Amino acid sequence: MRQATYHIEVSGLWKVFGSRPERALLQEHASKSRDEIQDELGLVVGLRDVSFSVPRGQTFVVMGLSGSGKSTLARCLIRLIEATEGQIQFDGQDICRYSAEDLRQFRRDKIAMVFQNYALLPH
Repeated sequence: MRQATYHIEVSGLWKVFGSRPERALLQEHASKSRDEIQDELGLVVGLRDVSFSVPRGQTFVVMGLSGSGKSTLARCLIRLIEATEGQIQFDGQDICRYSAEDLRQFRRDKIAMVFQNYALLPH
């Protein structure tokens, strides 16, 4: 197996919250704003067509205002929540196709997330 060019590749990633989120992906809504989609369809767009590549050995920063989708992106990258559309590859493998066992092993051996409010100890 040849080594992947990129360590992480994300393409066309969408996360839409609500009932029947695939409606937001229809061509007729492509030019609409997040607010218009929410008003017309009652759906909340958390991520909209996110694409990026991270070469092996590089540091990649996701920075943005509160509510801009950083945590949603992180949760999609480790599949704590499922993306509505798009592809996520680590070392050339599409993790969106992982079985439950493959996903457990991936989380155990390859990636981790520390939550802001981890609640390990009482405050």
